[in-house]
Amino acid sequence: MSQRLMKQVLCLLLLSALLVPPAARADVPIVHLKDDTNAPYETVEYVSASPFEEGTPLLEVDIVGIRQGDCIIVTCGGERMLVDGGESFRFQAVTNYLEDHGITAFDTFFLTHYHDDHIQIQRRLVNHDFPVGQILAPYDDTEKNADWQDYNTLRKEKGIPLVTVGDGDTFALGGAQCKIYRDETPGLAPNPSSAALMVTFGEAKIFLGADITGNSQKTLAEKYGDELDCDILKSFHHGNNTIAPAMLDALSPSLVVVTNNRSYTMNHDRQLDRRDIPRYYITRTVHLETDGKTWYVRTEEMR
Repeated sequence: MSQRLMKQVLCLLLLSALLVPPAARADVPIVHLKDDTNAPYETVEYVSASPFEEGTPLLEVDIVGIRQGDCIIVTCGGERMLVDGGESFRFQAVTNYLEDHGITAFDTFFLTHYHDDHIQIQRRLVNHDFPVGQILAPYDDTEKNADWQDYNTLRKEKGIPLVTVGDGDTFALGGAQCKIYRDETPGLAPNPSSAALMVTFGEAKIFLGADITGNSQKTLAEKYGDELDCDILKSFHHGNNTIAPAMLDALSPSLVVVTNNRSYTMNHDRQLDRRDIPRYYITRTVHLETDGKTWYVRTEEMR
């Protein structure tokens, strides 16, 4: 083969490689421990015990069973983060949960937005001097909302640092990587502009969807596309609304956890039924853990 012809062949091979789309991310398998409820209501793979040997490094995500509202505890590599927390009247249930699981401090509080069913538990914990290393939120001193101002003033009094975060920001939690997704179009209401969080550990990915709604879901889906592909979705706005089809296509979850009672999420459930996506609700705590290659899911009752 002549040198000129060889160069042409090599160029064609390189061009072909560039034109072939990258392979889609393979979903990490999810296995479930059967409990005495009917959830998930769809067909899933059950196991009789955790698939992980003692001492295996894990990412653990507890979506606490406060029935409605987001109270999510993420633990990895000896570090722990509380995402939102729920309304104030759930405070005893949450503190019971912390006590039962030996949780005495958090490295990080992550606030998605300042609505009462997300901010109030965090504020009460801070007010009760529960140890927290830092607060991450999509706001700073210029945000005029009264609930945020009260919380911000309190955290200053308690000497807790604030890190203002925005769309595309990343941070580590132990061995997990976290990335923030937020529609920062000026003038948006708190729900559509709330800060979602993708948590990645090894090959496993869980998307904590905050309360992002409608057009903002479409905006993020258009901007990020398949980057949003995940194994598990903490559904948007407690399942009160359907998910924008473009966003659901981008996420392509194998499991959804809805931070609500099933009786309040009819339209959302019908949408997931059409795609045969299993889901849990938070009448009980949903515990998710992964070694980065497999997810294991179980539930537990609250006291």
